[in-house]
Amino acid sequence: MRTQALLERVAKVEAATEDIDRRSRSSTLEFRNIRLPNKTPCVEDLLTAVTCIFKAISVDVNKSDIYDIYKLPSRSDGVTIVCRLNSVLLKVKILQAFKDYNRRNINNKLYSTIVGGSQHPVYIGEHLTPQSRRLFYLAREYAKAENYKYCWTSGGRVMLRKADNTKLVMVTSEGQLSGPQSKN
Repeated sequence: MRTQALLERVAKVEAATEDIDRRSRSSTLEFRNIRLPNKTPCVEDLLTAVTCIFKAISVDVNKSDIYDIYKLPSRSDGVTIVCRLNSVLLKVKILQAFKDYNRRNINNKLYSTIVGGSQHPVYIGEHLTPQSRRLFYLAREYAKAENYKYCWTSGGRVMLRKADNTKLVMVTSEGQLSGPQSKN
C-alpha cells in the first residue's frame, strides 16, 4: 500500500511540474522548417527572419514585443526558431494571422523564401512541452486511425474532435488514446 501512495504522489508532482512548464511556455511560439541563408545564424538573423514572417502575415510586432529568441538544435537543414513574446494575446493573434494567411493563399502558402531561404513550407505553432509534444504526435496518429476530423493544440493542451458538431475531447494522457473513453 505504501508503494501505491508513493506512485500517486509522484504522479501528482509530475502533473504539477508539467502544468508549470506549460504555463511558462504560454507566450512562446515555434517557427519550424525555416531555411536561412546563413547556416550559423546569430540572434539578429533570427530576429530578422521572424520580423519578415510577421510582416508577411500582416501582424505588427515590434522588437520590444519579443522577450527572447533562440534556435533549437536541428538534424536537418530546416531551423526551428523559438520566440518568446511579452503577451499571450499577441501569440494568439500571430497564430490566427498565420492560419488566415494560409487559408487565403492556398496555392502560395508561407515559404522560407520570405526570409531568403529555399522554397520549403514554414510552420508556426505553440512551443509545447516534451510531454505535450509526444501526446500531440500520438493524438494525430490516433486521429488518422480513428477518422477524427480535427486534432490541434490550444494553450499547450491537445484537443480532438470527431466531426464539426461532436463533443470536444481534451487528451490528457497516452492511455486515453487507447481506452474506451476516447471513442466519443
